[in-house]
Amino acid sequence: MAEQETRGGKFLPAFFVEPILLGDEFNKDAWPLHMTYFPPVNDTFKPEYADKMRQYINPMEPFLAQVGQSDYFGPDHDIHVKRMVPSNQLIAVHRRILAVLQDLPHSKQFRMPYNPHISMGEQDRRVETGDSIEIGGFSIVEKQQMSSTWRVIAKVGLKGAGMNTDARLIKETQRSA
Repeated sequence: MAEQETRGGKFLPAFFVEPILLGDEFNKDAWPLHMTYFPPVNDTFKPEYADKMRQYINPMEPFLAQVGQSDYFGPDHDIHVKRMVPSNQLIAVHRRILAVLQDLPHSKQFRMPYNPHISMGEQDRRVETGDSIEIGGFSIVEKQQMSSTWRVIAKVGLKGAGMNTDARLIKETQRSA
Protein backbone atom coordinates (compact mmCIF):
# COMPACT_ATOMS: atom_id res chain seq x y z
CA MET A 1 0.00 0.00 0.00
CA ALA A 2 2.95 2.38 0.40
CA GLU A 3 3.06 2.88 -3.37
CA GLN A 4 -0.66 3.67 -3.42
CA GLU A 5 -0.24 6.23 -0.67
CA THR A 6 2.47 8.15 -2.53
CA ARG A 7 0.93 8.34 -6.02
CA GLY A 8 -1.51 11.20 -5.49
CA GLY A 9 -4.66 11.83 -7.44
CA LYS A 10 -8.30 11.77 -6.42
CA PHE A 11 -10.89 9.27 -5.29
CA LEU A 12 -14.63 9.10 -4.70
CA PRO A 13 -17.30 6.74 -3.38
CA ALA A 14 -19.91 5.74 -5.96
CA PHE A 15 -22.44 2.99 -6.36
CA PHE A 16 -22.54 1.21 -9.68
CA VAL A 17 -25.72 -0.19 -11.18
CA GLU A 18 -23.75 -2.30 -13.66
CA PRO A 19 -21.49 -5.18 -12.53
CA ILE A 20 -18.20 -3.73 -11.28
CA LEU A 21 -15.47 -5.72 -9.59
CA LEU A 22 -12.51 -4.75 -7.47
CA GLY A 23 -9.67 -3.79 -9.83
CA ASP A 24 -11.91 -2.89 -12.80
CA GLU A 25 -10.79 0.18 -14.75
CA PHE A 26 -12.60 2.62 -17.04
CA ASN A 27 -11.84 5.86 -18.83
CA LYS A 28 -13.08 9.17 -17.45
CA ASP A 29 -15.49 9.44 -20.42
CA ALA A 30 -16.81 5.88 -20.15
CA TRP A 31 -18.09 5.50 -16.59
CA PRO A 32 -20.57 2.66 -16.08
CA LEU A 33 -23.99 3.72 -14.75
CA HIS A 34 -23.42 5.06 -11.25
CA MET A 35 -24.48 7.46 -8.54
CA THR A 36 -21.92 9.37 -6.52
CA TYR A 37 -22.40 9.79 -2.78
CA PHE A 38 -19.74 12.47 -2.35
CA PRO A 39 -17.69 14.75 -4.63
CA PRO A 40 -14.19 13.68 -5.70
CA VAL A 41 -11.65 13.96 -2.90
CA ASN A 42 -8.45 15.63 -4.07
CA ASP A 43 -6.13 13.62 -1.88
CA THR A 44 -4.32 10.33 -1.81
CA PHE A 45 -6.54 7.40 -0.90
CA LYS A 46 -5.58 5.65 2.32
CA PRO A 47 -6.97 2.20 3.21
CA GLU A 48 -8.11 3.48 6.61
CA TYR A 49 -10.72 5.63 4.82
CA ALA A 50 -12.41 2.46 3.50
CA ASP A 51 -12.05 0.76 6.88
CA LYS A 52 -13.71 3.71 8.62
CA MET A 53 -16.52 3.83 6.03
CA ARG A 54 -17.11 0.10 6.55
CA GLN A 55 -17.52 0.71 10.30
CA TYR A 56 -20.13 3.42 9.63
CA ILE A 57 -21.91 1.79 6.66
CA ASN A 58 -21.87 -1.97 7.27
CA PRO A 59 -24.55 -1.91 10.01
CA MET A 60 -27.07 -0.55 7.44
CA GLU A 61 -29.33 -3.05 5.68
CA PRO A 62 -29.56 -3.12 1.85
CA PHE A 63 -32.46 -1.00 0.62
CA LEU A 64 -34.45 0.00 -2.46
CA ALA A 65 -34.16 3.46 -3.98
CA GLN A 66 -36.50 4.72 -6.67
CA VAL A 67 -35.45 6.47 -9.88
CA GLY A 68 -37.16 9.82 -10.32
CA GLN A 69 -37.46 12.37 -13.10
CA SER A 70 -34.91 13.49 -15.68
CA ASP A 71 -32.99 16.69 -15.03
CA TYR A 72 -29.86 18.54 -16.11
CA PHE A 73 -26.90 19.26 -13.82
CA GLY A 74 -23.54 20.93 -14.20
CA PRO A 75 -22.45 24.55 -14.53
CA ASP A 76 -24.09 24.77 -17.98
CA HIS A 77 -27.05 22.51 -17.08
CA ASP A 78 -26.01 20.19 -19.90
CA ILE A 79 -25.34 16.92 -18.05
CA HIS A 80 -28.39 14.67 -18.32
CA VAL A 81 -29.26 12.84 -15.10
CA LYS A 82 -32.04 10.81 -13.56
CA ARG A 83 -32.74 12.10 -10.08
CA MET A 84 -33.17 9.54 -7.33
CA VAL A 85 -36.26 9.99 -5.18
CA PRO A 86 -34.82 11.22 -1.86
CA SER A 87 -35.09 8.67 0.95
CA ASN A 88 -33.92 8.38 4.54
CA GLN A 89 -31.56 5.54 3.53
CA LEU A 90 -29.85 7.50 0.72
CA ILE A 91 -29.40 10.46 3.05
CA ALA A 92 -28.08 8.19 5.82
CA VAL A 93 -25.40 6.69 3.54
CA HIS A 94 -24.41 10.18 2.40
CA ARG A 95 -24.17 11.43 6.00
CA ARG A 96 -22.10 8.46 7.11
CA ILE A 97 -19.66 8.98 4.24
CA LEU A 98 -19.63 12.69 5.06
CA ALA A 99 -18.61 11.85 8.64
CA VAL A 100 -15.48 10.11 7.31
CA LEU A 101 -14.50 12.35 4.36
CA GLN A 102 -15.74 15.86 5.22
CA ASP A 103 -12.34 17.19 6.33
CA LEU A 104 -10.51 15.96 3.21
CA PRO A 105 -10.05 18.39 0.28
CA HIS A 106 -13.11 18.41 -1.99
CA SER A 107 -15.49 20.88 -3.62
CA LYS A 108 -18.16 21.57 -1.00
CA GLN A 109 -20.43 23.18 -3.59
CA PHE A 110 -21.18 19.69 -4.96
CA ARG A 111 -21.85 18.23 -1.51
CA MET A 112 -24.81 20.22 -0.24
CA PRO A 113 -27.64 20.12 -0.82
CA TYR A 114 -27.26 16.42 -1.56
CA ASN A 115 -28.98 15.63 -4.86
CA PRO A 116 -28.69 11.89 -5.50
CA HIS A 117 -28.75 11.20 -9.22
CA ILE A 118 -27.48 8.89 -11.95
CA SER A 119 -25.53 10.61 -14.73
CA MET A 120 -26.32 9.20 -18.15
CA GLY A 121 -26.66 10.09 -21.80
CA GLU A 122 -29.95 11.67 -22.82
CA GLN A 123 -30.82 8.79 -25.17
CA ASP A 124 -29.76 6.13 -22.64
CA ARG A 125 -32.77 4.02 -21.65
CA ARG A 126 -31.08 1.56 -19.29
CA VAL A 127 -32.60 3.39 -16.30
CA GLU A 128 -36.08 4.92 -16.49
CA THR A 129 -38.29 6.93 -14.15
CA GLY A 130 -40.11 4.48 -11.87
CA ASP A 131 -37.35 1.84 -11.87
CA SER A 132 -35.95 0.77 -8.51
CA ILE A 133 -32.38 0.12 -7.53
CA GLU A 134 -31.49 -2.34 -4.80
CA ILE A 135 -28.48 -0.83 -3.07
CA GLY A 136 -26.13 -3.21 -1.33
CA GLY A 137 -23.00 -1.10 -1.02
CA PHE A 138 -20.65 1.09 -3.00
CA SER A 139 -17.20 1.19 -4.54
CA ILE A 140 -14.33 3.57 -4.03
CA VAL A 141 -12.70 4.55 -7.31
CA GLU A 142 -9.40 6.33 -7.76
CA LYS A 143 -7.78 8.30 -10.58
CA GLN A 144 -4.05 8.90 -10.48
CA GLN A 145 -2.55 12.29 -11.25
CA MET A 146 -2.05 12.81 -14.98
CA SER A 147 -4.26 9.81 -15.81
CA SER A 148 -7.68 9.57 -17.42
CA THR A 149 -8.35 6.08 -16.03
CA TRP A 150 -10.36 5.38 -12.89
CA ARG A 151 -9.81 2.12 -10.98
CA VAL A 152 -12.03 0.38 -8.41
CA ILE A 153 -9.78 0.16 -5.36
CA ALA A 154 -12.19 -0.80 -2.54
CA LYS A 155 -15.71 -2.11 -1.94
CA VAL A 156 -17.91 -1.24 1.04
CA GLY A 157 -20.97 -3.43 1.54
CA LEU A 158 -24.12 -3.00 3.54
CA LYS A 159 -25.01 -5.59 6.19
CA GLY A 160 -25.53 -9.01 4.65
CA ALA A 161 -25.49 -7.81 1.03
CA GLY A 162 -24.49 -10.74 -1.15
CA MET A 163 -24.49 -8.96 -4.47
CA ASN A 164 -21.63 -9.12 -6.96
CA THR A 165 -22.00 -5.41 -7.68
CA ASP A 166 -22.99 -2.35 -5.67
CA ALA A 167 -26.59 -2.20 -6.85
CA ARG A 168 -29.12 -4.13 -8.87
CA LEU A 169 -31.56 -2.47 -11.25
CA ILE A 170 -35.18 -3.58 -10.97
CA LYS A 171 -37.13 -2.37 -14.00
CA GLU A 172 -40.61 -1.02 -13.31
CA THR A 173 -42.02 -3.68 -15.64
CA GLN A 174 -40.37 -6.43 -13.53
CA ARG A 175 -42.02 -5.08 -10.37
CA SER A 176 -45.48 -5.04 -11.95
CA ALA A 177 -45.25 -8.55 -13.41
